[in-house]
Amino acid sequence: MCQQCLDAVNKYFPGISGKDKNALLWGSTAFPFAHGEYVTQQLSTLRSQIDDLKERPGFVSGESGDVGVAIAIAHAETDMVMKSRDC
Repeated sequence: MCQQCLDAVNKYFPGISGKDKNALLWGSTAFPFAHGEYVTQQLSTLRSQIDDLKERPGFVSGESGDVGVAIAIAHAETDMVMKSRDC
């Protein structure tokens, strides 16, 4: 696995399990197809988005925590791109 990607996961999502690291990388980034710098940028952006959401009154991340929120954000963004391209 890309060491730069793992380092970025540890930096932006510290303390998550190995299973959650895999879910995060595969479910919310361009890993394994993009280079480590791009994946790092994606994880940084997701961390910022999650932190912004947490500041909103009433926000609840649920049982899946930050990893689940990151995957949901990534899926929502993919859906928007696909709809805009009329796929």
